[in-house]
Amino acid sequence: MTGAGDADAAGGVVGIILAGGASRRMGSPKQLLPFRGRPMLEQVARLAARTVPGGLVVVLGHAARRIRAVVDLPAGAVVVVNPDHASGQASSLRTGLDALGPSAAAALILLADQPELPATAVRRVLKRYRETGGPVVRAAYAGMPGHPVVLDRSIWPAVLGGADTDRGAGPVIARHPEWVVSADLDLPPPAEIDTPADYRALRAREPAGPGGEDG
Repeated sequence: MTGAGDADAAGGVVGIILAGGASRRMGSPKQLLPFRGRPMLEQVARLAARTVPGGLVVVLGHAARRIRAVVDLPAGAVVVVNPDHASGQASSLRTGLDALGPSAAAALILLADQPELPATAVRRVLKRYRETGGPVVRAAYAGMPGHPVVLDRSIWPAVLGGADTDRGAGPVIARHPEWVVSADLDLPPPAEIDTPADYRALRAREPAGPGGEDG
C-alpha cells in the first residue's frame, strides 16, 4: 500500500472516491454489491484509474476492514479511513482532501454508489477543467448537475469550512454560482444506488454475459 502522500506524485488532478457511508437504506454495504461481476466500488475505482491522471484516493469509513478485504483496488490507489464517517459526506470529503500532498492542483470527486458513471463524463469534466481552470467544474446531464465534480485547490479551504455534513460541498457551491463551470453531457445522469429497489433496477439494466467497461 502506498502512503497517502504518494497519491498526487504526478501532480494535476487526483481522483477521490467517497465510499465511507453506512448504507443504512440498503441494509448492507452497497460498496460490495456486485455489478458486472465486480463490487460497485471496484467498478468506480477501475474507471477512475483509467481516466484520472494524477492518482486515486479511496475514502472508506463504515465496514472499512471488510470492504478493503474484498475489493480489488487498482495498483497505486491510496486507501484512507474516515474515523468520523457517521457525521456525513463532508467528513469523508475532508479526509480525502487531507490525504493529498502539495502537488495536487485539484480533486475530482466521485461517488462509490454510481457504478454506471460513464468514462465520457469524467473525461468531459477534466477537459473543461483544463480549458477553464474551474474553480468548480461539474458534470451536467441534459442540464441536471451531478457528479463527477472537480474542485480546484484554490477553493478547498472555503469548501471544507462550509461543507454540509450530509451533502458535502453542495451547499457551498450553491452559494457561489460564479465558481461553477458546467461540463455538459447529452446523457442521462447515472443513478445513485441507495436502496434495494435502486439495486434491483440496476441489476435489471445489467447486460447479459461478461460485463464490459465503458471506454
